[in-house]
Amino acid sequence: MRSYQLRMLGSYDTRTRHDISSASNKRLRVTRGEYLLLHSLSGDRTSTEIHKDDIHGPPIITARVYPAIPGVSVIFFLLVGIFCLCSSQTANAQTRTWSTETVDTSATYTSLAVDTQGNVHIAYGDGDTRNLRYAFRPANSSRWFTMTIDSQLQEFSTHLALDSDGTPHICYTPRMLKYAHWDGKQWRIQRVEPTGTIEFTCSVAVASDGTPHLAWYQTRIGGGENFYHLKYAVLKSNVWLARTVDFDGEAGKWSSLVLDDTGLPTLAYTRFPSSILKLAEWNGKEWKTSVIDSAGLDHVEGGRGMGNSMVRDAQGTLYVSYYHNEALRFAVRRGDRWAVQTVDSVSPRGGWVGFWSSLALDHQGIPQISYEDGGSLKLASWDGKQWHIQLIAPGGNDPNRFSSIGIAPDDTIYISYRDPQDGSLKVAMGCLPITAKQR
Repeated sequence: MRSYQLRMLGSYDTRTRHDISSASNKRLRVTRGEYLLLHSLSGDRTSTEIHKDDIHGPPIITARVYPAIPGVSVIFFLLVGIFCLCSSQTANAQTRTWSTETVDTSATYTSLAVDTQGNVHIAYGDGDTRNLRYAFRPANSSRWFTMTIDSQLQEFSTHLALDSDGTPHICYTPRMLKYAHWDGKQWRIQRVEPTGTIEFTCSVAVASDGTPHLAWYQTRIGGGENFYHLKYAVLKSNVWLARTVDFDGEAGKWSSLVLDDTGLPTLAYTRFPSSILKLAEWNGKEWKTSVIDSAGLDHVEGGRGMGNSMVRDAQGTLYVSYYHNEALRFAVRRGDRWAVQTVDSVSPRGGWVGFWSSLALDHQGIPQISYEDGGSLKLASWDGKQWHIQLIAPGGNDPNRFSSIGIAPDDTIYISYRDPQDGSLKVAMGCLPITAKQR
């Protein structure tokens, strides 16, 4: 018998398309799917396990709800089906079975992550009202819960990361830098940079001890003077300690942030107008900068580093996906050198949002990249010898996909994106086949 875990943020009503008040007067919406009510109880730190020994009929999840809110009813559900059974074998994108789910009616700048239980989290901007939105999908379910975190914002991009408990942390840039995190009962929102103008991308990462780290591109300082530099901050004793990473040119319009095992930050970022993709590593005292890719390395002209996405594996190896003019590139650091290769030829639609890649490693350490190509959404998968390219969503009336990729513990790939036809928030889900042994 399989058992499953369901993590819930707050309390949920199960009636389809019915809104309820949740933490901090926010609202959750059941967008699709049906559950059967199995059991409900209330109390502090409530946790229970419910099993079904009969092999016939649908399986019953093991439900653990944490943290429970005293006096609030917590609802357990009967799972009406297993929506995706995936093997742990290595496979490229072509061997996967793909399906698509609609999460919300509109979206821009999506950022997706999957926690260790297989629950899916998405931060995104509402494409019509410029609200910061959050979507949650419990593991082994097709039901999405959505809510508004912050509202009446100027246009912004966003990035979401999970801490070791699977709790979401979000940065976003509505011409200021804001940070939102779930404290177990409600969303806590802070403005991190008190002055100046922040635009374009930001990045958030959370250390193993729960400490959040942020990076962003500041275009103006408090007096309105131009700045155009990458900045970084870490939260210590409830105070954000900020510093400028690089004063060289216009540094940091696109950036990615990762942490090592000790919580020290590493940043990949662009430097314009000299067309360089740079790396900055904090050693505890100062930033050490180096070059990942530049025109001097391959004598090919044009911008590079746009839309970069960086990950670090368990051995500390760094991987970066990014654009170089009309190509998607991939770089991996071996020792003190970077190996750079072209993944695919692309046709950018123009504007900074036309360069958008998202990189993740599966549980065999195989890189998977979602990226935009002329308004279409593609997935590049490495099989150890070559890249396999698959079309996830064709181009349409809407030019930008704003995609983000995450990989579940069973190696299911989730890709969030803006639908090219109606602008809705979609998630493409790619499952590996079930082997005969698993059957």
